[in-house]
Amino acid sequence: MYAQSLFLPILNREIFMWAFIWGGERHAAVGRTLAIPWYAVKFLGFQYRNVVWAQGIGRHTRENIAAWTYSDIKSVATVLGNNKFLLGDEPCLEDCTLFGFCGQLFWGFPASSPYSKFAKEEYPNLYAYANRMKDRYFPDWDQLIAKEKSA
Repeated sequence: MYAQSLFLPILNREIFMWAFIWGGERHAAVGRTLAIPWYAVKFLGFQYRNVVWAQGIGRHTRENIAAWTYSDIKSVATVLGNNKFLLGDEPCLEDCTLFGFCGQLFWGFPASSPYSKFAKEEYPNLYAYANRMKDRYFPDWDQLIAKEKSA
């Protein structure tokens, strides 16, 4: 259990974040999310390209990044297994980290995301877990999202 609690923050910080952003839609998603002009997206994309190159993930092909990301999703779903929460029947600090990843995966990405679709179809335990956490800690989630979209 201790080892499981250690691997998740590292996986989330070092792999998921970079893989989702750089291996996904790259800076096109930034433009949609921030609603900024195309030239600003181009500038940010250029700057970001330097950052991901320095970090290391930018040195790999999109295919490799996608394969690693699918493998990482599988690893997390396997560790979770049939547990209600990551380390048992009650949530722990590591569940906060995992929920952050799952929230982005299931509700932060465009509906067309291949990663989200893969996780929902292949690992329903991960999707059920994300909904459990969401319902427990954010019972007003849908109202908050609706309010945000209408603003």
